[in-house]
Amino acid sequence: MTRLGSIAPETLACLRAIKKRTKLPVVPGFGISSPEHVREYGKAGADGVIVGSAIVRIVGEHARPAGKAGRNGTNPRWRTETRIPAPMNGLKLQGYTF
Repeated sequence: MTRLGSIAPETLACLRAIKKRTKLPVVPGFGISSPEHVREYGKAGADGVIVGSAIVRIVGEHARPAGKAGRNGTNPRWRTETRIPAPMNGLKLQGYTF
């Protein structure tokens, strides 16, 4: 998707071509990690962007120590069996029973 921090020209050309052929919103994702990426897609006609890993990274960098401990699996409660039945138990779907 991106080359050396900027969006590849062929990606932007593809977005423009899609916009010409649909009235649906076009919202690219993957590899969007900077305001410059958002601006480039906006100039190319994107209706929005999907930002995933960059937000997760930023939240992780600013997480409180307790949150980091839980995320790293050091919360002992996470290792306790709850005995709560799974909502899909007994569900039959395309020949499979859960």
